Amino acid sequence: MHNDGVLPWLLVEGPILTLFFLLWWLINRPPRRRTRVTPRAFWLLSLTATALPTLVLFVVF
Repeated sequence: MHNDGVLPWLLVEGPILTLFFLLWWLINRPPRRRTRVTPRAFWLLSLTATALPTLVLFVVF
């Protein structure tokens, strides 16, 4: 079995994560403009709401 290191993961996951982040950012821009929350608080809440289900499942299982 060969050890190719991290490069294959970067080549596969890099574009996927970049696409996910770009779509997430574009989808969250319109609601950000309509809220009265500061930009920093809005993005922190958005990031938390996105990551929370994964973190809960990680802790529970």
